[in-house]
Amino acid sequence: MADDDVVSAIPGVLIDYASWALGLDGSLQKQAHALYDAIDVLQASAPDPKYLTIGPGDYVSNQVFDHTLQDQRIDHWVGQVGQAFLRIETRNIPMGILRGDYQDFLSSPVTTSQAALASLVGADPIAALPVLPADPHQRKAWWQGLTAEEQAEYLQYDAADVAFLATVDQLHQAGYRNLQDVYVRQAFIDAGVDPNWDPSKGLSADDPDVQRIYQWYGHLWDQNHNLQWAGMGKLAGATLYSGFQDLDAVTRQEGNLWTHLAADIPAFLTFGLFGVGASESAQAVLHNEAKWFETKFLTMAKNVFLDQGFQHAAYMHGGMDAITALHDENVKNDPNGMDDMTFKAWQDIDSGDPTRVQSGNTWLLFREQHKTLSPMFDEVRNHNGPEGELFTWILSHFSKSPIPGGRTFNDVVPGGNITQFQDRWDWITLDMMPKYQQLLHDDPQLAQQLIDMPVADRAQQFRNLGFLGS
Repeated sequence: MADDDVVSAIPGVLIDYASWALGLDGSLQKQAHALYDAIDVLQASAPDPKYLTIGPGDYVSNQVFDHTLQDQRIDHWVGQVGQAFLRIETRNIPMGILRGDYQDFLSSPVTTSQAALASLVGADPIAALPVLPADPHQRKAWWQGLTAEEQAEYLQYDAADVAFLATVDQLHQAGYRNLQDVYVRQAFIDAGVDPNWDPSKGLSADDPDVQRIYQWYGHLWDQNHNLQWAGMGKLAGATLYSGFQDLDAVTRQEGNLWTHLAADIPAFLTFGLFGVGASESAQAVLHNEAKWFETKFLTMAKNVFLDQGFQHAAYMHGGMDAITALHDENVKNDPNGMDDMTFKAWQDIDSGDPTRVQSGNTWLLFREQHKTLSPMFDEVRNHNGPEGELFTWILSHFSKSPIPGGRTFNDVVPGGNITQFQDRWDWITLDMMPKYQQLLHDDPQLAQQLIDMPVADRAQQFRNLGFLGS
């Protein structure tokens, strides 16, 4: 560096460094989620409050994650600087020569001016951007005071906290289809879930992601007890996860499955299953059918996460301003977005009034059961005629309430079919929801303990085929 306006670098060194550092940033993000998991486990152990209390401010994993976002911004910029040096060095080089000598250009020192470099990559991001206001209501005026470049920087590296203030064009330039897309992606980030996880691979392949979905629901409730849907989702996750384990155990069972089943399940449910005897062909049918049902129920869990996740991520990152922006975006009142009824539900939740909070969360639950799950439960009930009918009978007969003191589905809706929306909704509204509200009101310490308990641990009490293993 000869003077203040001249800079030199080897492009390949910067580009390789950026690639290496971004990989480390990704690893640090995973460590942040592991730290988050560890704090949840500690919370679930119900430590003596005389010696240790854990609250939202103790989740230092959030600080680690925020640090990685800043590191990513810097490391990405370093790679851009390397590419800029390469562009400056090769701007007048014919394409044929450039292809032949590309590695030499990457490895050779390049000298240029600060002004030429800045024209391609912008200012050093290490210089702090204007600090984001913690209160979402204060961000509109703050956002309007940023330069276009600063707004673009925030949308690139911290979109969830500012996207509700951006224009459609800005969101597109940042790589998002729309505002809802921002918060769908953010839900995966916040929960630590791979957005490409595939339910058809079964619980064995996707177990960490499945557990983290329910863990995130619990964490949402920990941060804001008005998010009652999330707390109930974590409790219900134990019964659902136990079902995933039972189905997955059947699909993976080796040897003579009938030997295991005959000792624990009535004969008419095994040897008369699907109208065939206890043969190898019957066992193969059972394996295949269990796989189909496992995939279907894991897909249900993912679809609920996709629908409820973006709403909760928006509220946590942008409060009602983000929820309102999502509603404004949904000009056609698409029920898959922030439609009018869902918007009203979030207004109720945000009000803090206990009656309205309960009403708003009940609507979110109705949306989950009616819009997201009903069509898939119809597929379960109608699957392969007698197979679907038998499975839904078993499901209805053995479904237990995830709420302490709650009654089974069969007790609340005798002769009902749990795959039918109205029967399922009767169970929820007549018994499950009242018991949940009673739990929150009468024994908040127990509610905290159960919601913070790892879903895999609590699921063991709901297993029906635990003898097959997990």
